[in-house]
Amino acid sequence: MKMFPSHHRGLYILIVCVWVIVLAGLFYLVAKPVRDASRDYLSYYIGAAALHYEEPYALETFQSVAAATGIKFAGLYLYPPTFAILLQPALLISPYAGSLLWFGVNLGLLLIGVGILFRHSNLRDHRVRVALLLLPILFTPVLMTFYLGQVNILIFLLIVLVWLTFVRGRRYTPGALLALSAWIKLWPIVLVAYFVWKREWKVVAGAIIGSLLIGVLTFALAGVGQTTSFFTDRLPEISQGTEPGIDHLNQSIPGFFAKLFAPSSQYVYPLIQSPILAQQGSRIAVLLLMVTTIILVSLPLC
Repeated sequence: MKMFPSHHRGLYILIVCVWVIVLAGLFYLVAKPVRDASRDYLSYYIGAAALHYEEPYALETFQSVAAATGIKFAGLYLYPPTFAILLQPALLISPYAGSLLWFGVNLGLLLIGVGILFRHSNLRDHRVRVALLLLPILFTPVLMTFYLGQVNILIFLLIVLVWLTFVRGRRYTPGALLALSAWIKLWPIVLVAYFVWKREWKVVAGAIIGSLLIGVLTFALAGVGQTTSFFTDRLPEISQGTEPGIDHLNQSIPGFFAKLFAPSSQYVYPLIQSPILAQQGSRIAVLLLMVTTIILVSLPLC
């Protein structure tokens, strides 16, 4: 089956135009740059440069690197040092040039991920195909990922590759890809629980072996102190909720509940002021999402 049937070619051309217009507008905002543009990428840039310091997650290190690189608006680096290691080549160019390059990388990763899903999903209803082609470029979290320069599209592609390699019968590879995803951004580790539940022990073994190997490489390249400082200094802060002052930019479930009940940003007004409700509400919502996902993936497709 052709990916784009000829009798619907005009509709797909319209979709391409929508993508071009939206991406051109986003690129303008990033290149301008408009307020908060590439904020997350700049935090990654600072995190990559901070690996050369004894305490990369310390506020003093953040301020020192930001001053040295001329970065004025960026959040704290919140992730394990693995992604900072992968981002080391970005230090060869300026933060501004890097933000534009990262925009292009994100676009390429998104197109690859969407292309893989469409090539292997065998969707026959063109209306569903059109809706799914428009969704990535009209979905607010995706737009914010481009605008802020987040790492979410890379995680998306890795999860797509987990699915693709699994359905092709390569049981160790999906686990290794999940391990890499979790060392970049922690949340994909919860997907390992799904494979435990399904008794896919080769996938679980691949995840464990991959986690150990990537962990050893991270310790070797970033340093023992720099790596352990993430778990002792940064991780406890992340577990307490959203980063203060940027609730209006946070598209996660904790960010949504923070906007509702306990915003620290001047751009958001809460329904009521209740930090406890914000924290506990987000935890309950995450748990319900996980349970619902498990139930849905357990149902037969037909």
